[in-house]
Amino acid sequence: MKKSNKRSHPILIALLWILFFPIMCSVAICRSERLTLSSKILSTAAIWVILFSLIAAYGSNESTNNANDASKETSDTSEVNETTDDESYTDDNKTVYVTPSGKKYHLSAKCAGENAIEKKLSEVKSTHAPCKTCAKDIETSVTLTTTPEDTTTIPEETTTPKETTSPEQTTVPDSDKNSITVYITPNGKRYHHSEACAGKNATPVTLSEAEKKGLTLCNTCKNKK
Repeated sequence: MKKSNKRSHPILIALLWILFFPIMCSVAICRSERLTLSSKILSTAAIWVILFSLIAAYGSNESTNNANDASKETSDTSEVNETTDDESYTDDNKTVYVTPSGKKYHLSAKCAGENAIEKKLSEVKSTHAPCKTCAKDIETSVTLTTTPEDTTTIPEETTTPKETTSPEQTTVPDSDKNSITVYITPNGKRYHHSEACAGKNATPVTLSEAEKKGLTLCNTCKNKK
């Protein structure tokens, strides 16, 4: 586009001179006493028709040039994209992985599987086709490395508090824990508020005794409360 703007300035100046020329010719024809009125009209009309046809031809040439420049730019960008996508498959010395019965070669042994055999690309290029999964992995890795926003994202899991204690352990005073009865089992790691939830081998103890044994509140009892 910049080239067309640079060359358009002298052409516009030339058009102005060309426009000045038919004006002077039209004035000279109108002042001529040798020509009839019809001849003057036809001559003046012919001059202006030629002028406008030249201007129209110039405009069409400029539009075609601009269209050609745009098509060249798009073709160049598409060629660059194709070369970058196929860059991993053009190096004959690159290490690839194949399987005994497979017909595709892979860029990683993990993608090839347990029976992966290490080969050079030049050895399998004529008999095997590239794996599409490996190509997708390359595209995603390129986008992840080029995206600056990924480096700023911090997982929020470290800020979420974990449930380490039951509500009774934090809200019930120690003096009241000796008066609250809960139910435990011989091999269980939880204490229950009801004997039905604890089961047949339930044994009643105080909340203080259950906590001293390292037992925590049953999730079912916690949800019912």
